[in-house]
Amino acid sequence: MHFAAVVSFAAGLLLGGCIIVFGLRGSLFRRDTLLRQSSYERPATLSANTPGVRPPATRPSGSSGDPPASRGSHPPIPSPPSPSPQIRQDPSGLRSCTTRSCLGSRTAGGDISQIHRSVILLATGGEQLPVFHGPGFFPLYIVTEDKDAQTLFEGGANSLLYGLDRFQDLPFVDFAADIVVLDVSSFSKASLGGVVTEAVRILAPQGVLFVSGAADFDISDFSPQAAKLVFAGSYAHSFVRRVGVVPDLPVCKACGMRSMFGDRKIELSPENQCQAWIQPGFKSIFQKETASKFNPKPKESVENQRLQHWWRPNVLKTQQGEDEWADVYSKKSAHVYKAGYTNSDPYKLPPHLEEAVKAGKFKRILDAGAGSCSLEGELRRKGYFKTVRNFLAFGAYDCSMLRICAERGSISFQHNWLIPLPVCASCKFDLIYQFAGIHHRRVFENYAKFLDNMLAVLECNGLLFVNDHGPWRPEFRKALKIRVRRTIATYTESNNGAFAINRIC
Repeated sequence: MHFAAVVSFAAGLLLGGCIIVFGLRGSLFRRDTLLRQSSYERPATLSANTPGVRPPATRPSGSSGDPPASRGSHPPIPSPPSPSPQIRQDPSGLRSCTTRSCLGSRTAGGDISQIHRSVILLATGGEQLPVFHGPGFFPLYIVTEDKDAQTLFEGGANSLLYGLDRFQDLPFVDFAADIVVLDVSSFSKASLGGVVTEAVRILAPQGVLFVSGAADFDISDFSPQAAKLVFAGSYAHSFVRRVGVVPDLPVCKACGMRSMFGDRKIELSPENQCQAWIQPGFKSIFQKETASKFNPKPKESVENQRLQHWWRPNVLKTQQGEDEWADVYSKKSAHVYKAGYTNSDPYKLPPHLEEAVKAGKFKRILDAGAGSCSLEGELRRKGYFKTVRNFLAFGAYDCSMLRICAERGSISFQHNWLIPLPVCASCKFDLIYQFAGIHHRRVFENYAKFLDNMLAVLECNGLLFVNDHGPWRPEFRKALKIRVRRTIATYTESNNGAFAINRIC
């Protein structure tokens, strides 16, 4: 009898808890708070107390973020598994959010429900967050374990695999994403300051950082720099990136991202503080002047409106006193720059490949030399992501080119062809596309490494398509024929010099 009463009481508590949780969801995700106009009036903190974030005692520290220089196969970047499943706290409620409407639909700038948004999710594990997998979002998960990267990839989610140390040195340009989600429970207190600093660096002006993995979190405890650059959102543990250069914080002398050759001109940390430069006249996609152009009942899709309405001057003069690629090329070849790099109707695929993508032949695509993300833009505006399940893009001349990707709502990471890709051991693509970049490799040894690293992530019978201009083909062909003799690959070469390479398994 006593046991029955206890069971009845426990069941009542469970039912009551469910009712409370679902009752709070509506108030938690208030419509007008996700992306507000910047303000210096609210402090960037959600708690008067300053408790530390408690990392799990059994969480491994992870592995080196840099993969080996060469390989014959494609081993995973080593990272020992956790001894037990991790329970991930989510005060913001993102994990229970299933539709974009619960992220809020209006700001002071107008209706944002029709604005396509890019999302980078840091150390959130192998579980997908459903809200970011509907129309109007481009998510990329950065995880620390091969099994998590594999689970996400097989579920149609884009993922990269890095050791925990690399989260303080992410391969993304300043202002890379509209939304950043960070699970702080994966990191030690000692490393968390650098991780938070980096998460805010890659957050777009008026973008939102959601912090999960801690019951209490005060951003100023871990990164004084980040605390100056954001103000607190109304969701639990959410922070909005300010627009403009904030006072009392030096401006970084260079882009915060490491180049494809491995050098990083600045090293950000809680002790080494600076902020990325935002040029005067910068206009966020969420500010009134731009957001008001988005039609809530559009003839054009959510994705196409983002490609049309972003403010083109945002990618010029991105560094104080220095000209970047966009500055030079927009003057040197103004017509090509506007028609081929910042245009509203990006294109990249040759007709025969587009027909194959349209027919659903290629479902996992890697853009190995993405530039200004024209391929992702083409797939998006033509609706091909209805059949393309996975898409990754990397590689650009410099930060200004990657800023075009960010403004378009695309995500591309900086990576060198000569280094194995940071993806799971079983993550394979059925189309790898390289156009107008391979001539930069110049010598036989580089072409050999390029082929080995691309074939390592190419599905059996998958297609590696390579074309470019210039005198690169003889050395490339020599490296390719060696792989043919090893029965690793076959290839055909078209009249216009394009290589269609298939992997043999």
